[in-house]
Amino acid sequence: MNLKLFTQLLVSVILISSVFSYESNHTDIEYLNKLTPVVNLTEINFNDLVLNPNLGSWFVMFYAPWCPNSKAATPAWIDLSKKVYGKVNIAVSDW
Repeated sequence: MNLKLFTQLLVSVILISSVFSYESNHTDIEYLNKLTPVVNLTEINFNDLVLNPNLGSWFVMFYAPWCPNSKAATPAWIDLSKKVYGKVNIAVSDW
């Protein structure tokens, strides 16, 4: 994925999360694992979490588990999540 496309996706997610208000029915946040604050977004919880203005802004990495570039970016994504914890929600989505 090139940087321009990645930046456009990021801006879209931030705009969507700050413009729309969404009444959440499922506010349970599922983390990728217990050691990191990376949220695992799925088809079921994506709208409930990302479009909920009470949860703040989201920075989402859309990835494919089979993709070498996605695998290579994962450690940096986890480090970022630890540095910005409490300021921005960091998430991954593979759907």
